Amino acid sequence: SEIDFNGGAGSVSGSGNLTLQSFGVATPTALGGVAGTDVSGQLDLTAADLAALADGFNSLTISSGGEITTAGDVAFRDDAIVNAGAGIRIGSNVSNTGSLTFAGPLSVTGARSVSSSGGSLVFQGAVSKDAGVGGSLTVDAADSSGTVTFAGDVTLDDLTTNAGSYSVSLN
Repeated sequence: SEIDFNGGAGSVSGSGNLTLQSFGVATPTALGGVAGTDVSGQLDLTAADLAALADGFNSLTISSGGEITTAGDVAFRDDAIVNAGAGIRIGSNVSNTGSLTFAGPLSVTGARSVSSSGGSLVFQGAVSKDAGVGGSLTVDAADSSGTVTFAGDVTLDDLTTNAGSYSVSLN
């Protein structure tokens, strides 16, 4: 499964809600990474594909019934929701200039960061370290006036929050 945006950075624009999802119910999705690393049986949205999405959408939702993983650093420019029925595994850094919501359990591999320079960060499911590898997370909204919310259990080797004018909520 592929969605390729070949027009270059900022070439896909809109002002409504954009949803990108895998065709198959349990098809996994990989975010970030480089072109030419397509894996059969999964939806690959490379760093170039994500860079093609111009700032201006009301929201961006990336959804999969399977697992969503990061194959390289991921940068969003609009309010974004990453929604995975089988969980989300971040093995790279994730940043956004708007709000960012992880809708599903999140597993962290290694030392990673999630940052927002213009909105809230929401972790709706449990946040845990990758079994056998470990995981630590730096959450950074220092340039934002949004909130950081952890709605589920947090089990990591380390959790660091960089304070700005926001509040951290552990529910």
